[in-house]
Formats: sequence, C-alpha cells, structure tokens
Amino acid sequence: AKEAVITAKEILSKSPGQWSAQLLLGHAKFAQGERLEALEAYSRALKAEPSLATDIRLGEYLDEAFLYECCRKQAATLLIQLCGKRGIARVVDKASSPLAPIETRKVSREALIAAGKQDEIDWLASLTADLEQAKGCTERAAVIEAIVARGDSRFVPVLEAKLPQRGRARGFFRRQSGNPFYCVRRELQDAIEALTPGEGGASR
Repeated sequence: AKEAVITAKEILSKSPGQWSAQLLLGHAKFAQGERLEALEAYSRALKAEPSLATDIRLGEYLDEAFLYECCRKQAATLLIQLCGKRGIARVVDKASSPLAPIETRKVSREALIAAGKQDEIDWLASLTADLEQAKGCTERAAVIEAIVARGDSRFVPVLEAKLPQRGRARGFFRRQSGNPFYCVRRELQDAIEALTPGEGGASR
C-alpha cells in the first residue's frame, strides 16, 4: 500500500489532472487505514470525474467505511452527492435494511434527510429494525419517540408486540424478567394510543 501511495503521488505531481490516479491514491490510503484521507481523495476524484463512481473497489471501500464511526457520515454524503442514482440507492438500502447495524441506519437516514431524499427511506423497516437492535432503556425510548414522530399507524402492531403482558388483577403490567421493553412500557403504551386511528392518533 505504501508503494501504491508513492506511485499515485508521483503521477499526480506530474499530471494533477490524472483523476484515476487520485482514485488509486484513495484506494491505497484506505488500505493503509488512513480512511478519512482516502475519502477526501475519492471526493476530489469524483468531483472532477463522475464516471469513476462505477469503480468496483471504490464501492467496496465505501461500504467498509460505514463500519467506522469516523467515516460513516462522510461515506454516506459522498455516495449521495457524487455517485449518482446508484450511490443514493446504496444509502437508501443501508438506511432501510434490518441487516445493517443501527448506527449505519441512523447515519444513512440523516444523510438522506439532509439531501432531501427522506421519502425514499422505508421508515417502517428502518425504525422497526432500530427498535429490535436498541440497547438500554434510553435508546429504546428514543426509537419509540422517533416512531411516534412518523405518525404512521403501521407501527402499532410492531409496538404492541413489544408491550409487556398485563397481569390479570387491576390491569397492571406484570414484571417480566428477560423482557427488555419492560422499562419503556409506558412509552410503548402512549405511542400505541398516539398512533391508533380513531383514538386521536394517526390516520394513516
């Protein structure tokens, strides 16, 4: 990788307009673990030569960049702004996929919202996956709040499935050991009421 960096820099020093060399510099930097510098090189290359967006290794490294906290936002923005419809589609897929890590979905959603592409997100799939993967009461409560903000009644069955069962006496919730949603039972109940059509909630 070091040799590739040196070679790419030598080419660029002689021919600054060799954007394919700028792309190769990005590849070499990424392979060395210098991911932010790699993304900067990719950005320079793609701004000057959009056709480079079809490079297979570029796609692989941008996908890998989502694994690192330092690089998720930059990778999502680069894909949306500089990789055309295919790039946008890749970020939409990451924002909506239940197989993606929760942080990848969050960053992808934020990038799409910033680009005015929020309507392309499958919000039901995305936030349902967040609810499944959320860790701790605070994170679960935040996801429930985001679900309510969507105002979509399709979330009601999803929330009901997480609601702890009530005890037979007085309608109290039974404390269920092993149910991670017991601590947000009130938030779940309020969200269900807010989103249920005909109860002052969602009409969708």
